[in-house]
Order: sequence, then C-alpha cells, then structure tokens
Amino acid sequence: MRADRLLSIMLLLQKHGRLTAADLAKRLEVSQRTIYRDIEALSAAGVPVYMDRGTGGGCSLPRTYRSFGHLTEAELQSLVVSSTKLLSDLGLRRASESAILKLLAALPMTTRQQVENVADRVYIDTLSWNRREDTVTCMEVVQKAVLAEKQVRFRYRKKDDLSSRTVGALGLVCKGSTWYLVGESGNDIKSYRLSRIEDAEMLEIDAKRPKDFRLEEFWRQSVASLPTRLPRYPVVLSCRSEYVPQLHRAGHWSSVQNVGEVNSEGWCRVSMRFERDVEALQCILEHCRDVKVVEPDDLRQQVISALEEALSLYRTTSDADKSC
Repeated sequence: MRADRLLSIMLLLQKHGRLTAADLAKRLEVSQRTIYRDIEALSAAGVPVYMDRGTGGGCSLPRTYRSFGHLTEAELQSLVVSSTKLLSDLGLRRASESAILKLLAALPMTTRQQVENVADRVYIDTLSWNRREDTVTCMEVVQKAVLAEKQVRFRYRKKDDLSSRTVGALGLVCKGSTWYLVGESGNDIKSYRLSRIEDAEMLEIDAKRPKDFRLEEFWRQSVASLPTRLPRYPVVLSCRSEYVPQLHRAGHWSSVQNVGEVNSEGWCRVSMRFERDVEALQCILEHCRDVKVVEPDDLRQQVISALEEALSLYRTTSDADKSC
C-alpha cells in the first residue's frame, strides 16, 4: 500500500539521514521512478523532504524533524501498554507490533529507550484468578460484520438450548476477557456472548444502526441493570468466620450478599447468591469442611448425597486401585 511505503520512506530517512533514490527503491522493492513520485507526494503533503542531485546527493529530512514529535512522552508510553491477548483476539497483534516498531524507529534515542522500558515493565493480564478463558471460534466473521455494518446469522447456545439468530452487528465489547457482540433485531438491542455463538455467517444485508446509538453508553446501561436480570439461587450457609473471605473469592458465578454475627463457636451465617444450584453445590463441596448448608433444603440433600457417594467410593477399595 502506498501509505505504508510513504511512512517507510520517512522512517528510513530519519534513521539513516540520507539515502539515494536507488537505495530506497532497493529497500522498498519498487522502481526509482516510484520513489521520485513518492518524494513529490510527501513534499506536497508538507513533509520537508529534500532531494539533492549529483555525487553525494540523495533524499533527506532535516535532522530535527520527527514525524511523531508532537506526542508527549506519556502519550508515547500509553501506545505501548496494551493487552496482547485482546489484540490477538482481534487479529491485530502482529499489526500492533509492527506499528510500535515503526513508532520507535521515528523517535530520538533517549525517548525510544524510555518508551521501550515501559513496554518491558508493564504487562496487562485480562484474566482473573477464578476465570476460565472463553473459546471463541467466530471472532473473524463477527468482527468483519461489525466493521462492515452488516447483519450476521448464527446459532446461539444458551444452557441446553440452541436457537438461530439474525442480528445487525453494532459493536464488539470485551468485559474482562469475555467478548460480546452487540446486535439489533426488531428494534431490540441485546448482547451475545461470543463463546456461545456457532456457525456465524455474515450476510450482505446492511445493519440498521440507530442514529442515537452509542456503544459505550449502551454497555454502561446494560451493566448497570445486570443485577436485576441475573438468575438468582439464594443460599444460606453456616460458615467458620475465618473462612468468609474465601467465599468472597468463590467464583464469578456467585456473590456474598450478607454476613451475620459470629457466635460463641466461631461460626456465622452467610447469605449468598448463585446462578444455579449446580454452581452452589460445587462451591459447598469444595469448602465442605468449613461451611454447612442451612437452606434451601433441596441443596442440603444434594450435598449429603454427594458426600455419601464419595464416602462409599473411598470405603470400597478394589485390587485394581491397589495396583495403580
């Protein structure tokens, strides 16, 4: 692309000071005639590039010229601090690395070293401790539909249900490390988790983007209303007081609502909310030495049954187990 070549000419001249048209043509794998046209285009765009003919001549830029000179040190540093995972998800990691290399080549040596130090000392990991990484297979199709403002058709899996959806692709949002497609269907705008999307296909039908739609504003309002829309499975536990902090970190599918007073034996009541009874059972079994289910009774019975099965399994030792 010509824009890339023009930028490359500027960076090469800043790095080497002076190069002949033949040198530039060889490095960029184009003809000298193309280089001459590019130099004229740069001059017309206001870039102070000069061409001296004859022995010892060549193309050059003033020594004080810097194409990124208007950026502050903090602005330059902000460009190199990013999440490599999110860039990889979007297929932009290699492009980002290439852009940063071009940027560094255009900087004075002292500034370049300062920017490189930031990149080597700050790393952003978007995954939380308790979160598994989503498997997304549709990113390329969905991203293309969003940028082209087209509709996208896909199958959407929610629990055990698999349904067909067709929506206008309005935007992509990453929450933590989880990607969502924001789409419009029948004047209703919703978000769809990309890891639940299967067989995505971009259609040659324009997406109808509402005139007043703003992606960031929509997402903020959606997040603010989330607590009222979350599935709720309330549980009351009796817990060792020193173990309460562990429950706060139990998982992304649970939250502690209230903690009661500690009794004389060092136990307290804890009210929690889970998405489903399956998650509640998993949490209780993981912490079964330090928590007891008070209610609901059906969860209490599930815990008892699971523990009895485990006891039965361990009390029965076979010859095959001993030989392992």
